[in-house]
Amino acid sequence: MLSVYWKIMSKVEAIFSDPFYHAKIFKWEEKKNKILEIKNTTKLWCPPRESIVSDYFRGKEDVHINYSNKIYEILKEDIDLVYRKFNVKDYYIRNSWIEVAHKNMYHGPHNHGALGLSAVCFVKYNPRYHTPTEFISSKGDFNLGNSLTYVPKGVTEGSLIVFPSRLNHFTLPNGSDVERIILSFNMSKNPHKLYVQ
Repeated sequence: MLSVYWKIMSKVEAIFSDPFYHAKIFKWEEKKNKILEIKNTTKLWCPPRESIVSDYFRGKEDVHINYSNKIYEILKEDIDLVYRKFNVKDYYIRNSWIEVAHKNMYHGPHNHGALGLSAVCFVKYNPRYHTPTEFISSKGDFNLGNSLTYVPKGVTEGSLIVFPSRLNHFTLPNGSDVERIILSFNMSKNPHKLYVQ
């Protein structure tokens, strides 16, 4: 009788999971050109001790530069769909930046803070030469103690991936002479509506 009780009352379930979104940008070629126009007008550089070219590293004279509203205008239908899929309201793009990986460049493990969602749009990306952003689980393998990683499948130019900002992620070194360009941005609840139900 006791064995029947334990069969009914015992189970294994996953108690935490992380949402992950992957889609192709609508009307990609048209939007790609607008994103590249922004790239061509912003200051990209690689500071000491970094391993990626980006406009994320803004100096004091450039700290006011923020083209997040332009990014929202360009990707509005794609971002609004993300908000619906994640069932979030009153979100906005709080910051955005472009990264360029030349040969042997990479972005080491990092995250974008505890709150909100982060996105990567693959602007210039060829799966023949490039690898996508990889993710590191905070949980690890309970059996062997190894870190668990996730590599999104089917990433192509024009792919958009969205994930909780707190997820650690990285890129492998670009082993080719073909540059890899991504647009990245963080989204979170508008601070003016943070405590409004």
